[in-house]
Amino acid sequence: MMSHIVSIGDAKAKLSELVRVAKEEDVVLVRHSRPAAVLVDYDRYEELLERLDDAEDALAAYTAPGDTVSLDELHDQLEVDRRTA
Repeated sequence: MMSHIVSIGDAKAKLSELVRVAKEEDVVLVRHSRPAAVLVDYDRYEELLERLDDAEDALAAYTAPGDTVSLDELHDQLEVDRRTA
């Protein structure tokens, strides 16, 4: 996905336009030539939050104390071909 880069000063003047742009691509707001914030479409934001939540759940499942699995079992669970792993 491409990013549209805009200074915060310019963004103030055209916020409505940037919200429309954010439907198609992320808008990176910069201050003094450094990234300061990102404007993303709300549906994309929700998708990113869901993906983060899924990743955190998966990490917690594999780092929980107690139960362990062998490398072969992990490959099976992740459906990874052992020959390419």
